[in-house]
Amino acid sequence: MPHHIFLSYSRKDTPTMQRICDDLRAAGLSVWTDAGIEPGTPLWKDSIEMAIEEAGCLVVILSPDSKHSQWVKRELEYADSQSKPIFPVLARGDESDAIPFLLIGAQFVDIQTHYTAGVQVLISTVQERLNGEPVPINNPPRHMPPPHGIQTGSYARLNPWNFIDQFQLLRWLFLDPDALAAYLHRDGDETVRRTGAWIVSGLGWMPFLLPLLGYTIGTVEIRGQRPITLLFAYTLFLIGWIAAGVLGGGKTRDGVFSLVITGFIAFMIYVLVRGVSGIEFIPNDVRGQIGTIFVGITIGVAAGIAFCTAYTATGTLAGLVIAVTLFAGLFRIFPGTASAVAGLLMVGLAFFTATVLNRGIQTGRTSIGHYIIIGVNGLAYTVALWLYLLGGWQVLGVN
Repeated sequence: MPHHIFLSYSRKDTPTMQRICDDLRAAGLSVWTDAGIEPGTPLWKDSIEMAIEEAGCLVVILSPDSKHSQWVKRELEYADSQSKPIFPVLARGDESDAIPFLLIGAQFVDIQTHYTAGVQVLISTVQERLNGEPVPINNPPRHMPPPHGIQTGSYARLNPWNFIDQFQLLRWLFLDPDALAAYLHRDGDETVRRTGAWIVSGLGWMPFLLPLLGYTIGTVEIRGQRPITLLFAYTLFLIGWIAAGVLGGGKTRDGVFSLVITGFIAFMIYVLVRGVSGIEFIPNDVRGQIGTIFVGITIGVAAGIAFCTAYTATGTLAGLVIAVTLFAGLFRIFPGTASAVAGLLMVGLAFFTATVLNRGIQTGRTSIGHYIIIGVNGLAYTVALWLYLLGGWQVLGVN
């Protein structure tokens, strides 16, 4: 049966092959692969030969492994002998270690820089060739042109200390997972892990920062004004935030240190501010219930991001949860049903967020799940800002 495309690849590139195959078929192109046929058997060899003869073109996935694959070489040589158009796709490596001799000087699609853009170029180019429009395969230019606005030649490494890069990673996670997948492929996970740890630390400490800001500007009342106490609380907050950001991107033992340090500092902030300044972090009323649910949502989303980018950073969140639990038990503060709701939201959002984000990186696509997480987290922060900074604390505190 004739097919539009014969897909040639190394077995070590099977996941990439399957992803490209799915996208080509989704574009309406029929694709032949040797999946399901035992390699090396006479049936396999005959099937490959016949499939190449009947295919409109050959798409080869280039990598260091495919360059040294004898069968990929034979498929390329046979396709060339049959005058079949060959469309190279660079999936791993570079021109020095992934381009076989037969394709030296050929233009190719580089999906390492931006997978979705590269595959779209491949699809449109194959469709043009199959529709009878000439497409030069064995002549310069070296690269097939990317879509407008896509840069394929250079990239900057993430700087974990840079707030802009932290927001960049967040944007990739929720709005452009394909770019994150390309970055991970090019640069590995070290800078992503360390940048993710800072994001997790910021999200984890936010439920402490917003009340402190409210106490500072007067939108949350204090029974006894103690400026020096608030200054000390801010100092502890900064130490905890920085320590969690630095340790959260390290090894497993760093995660343990982060748990201990974060838990101790958070507990001290709670006890110090409440005991000395009379500040109620978690009052036994509707304000405490809203604040508790906010903590659950924030920690849950942060945990999902940690599972996806910086697993060690979960130590930071565990320390914060332990501190809140000990504080509530010590001062007998139990917001009732809100505690159970916050706990369920925290666990549910942690696993849901991790699943959605990991799936997005694997497929290179956003889903409704990404927007659900953005919506839930955005709503939680909107309510928290109103509660602590825009007068909600005073409104809900009126009997």
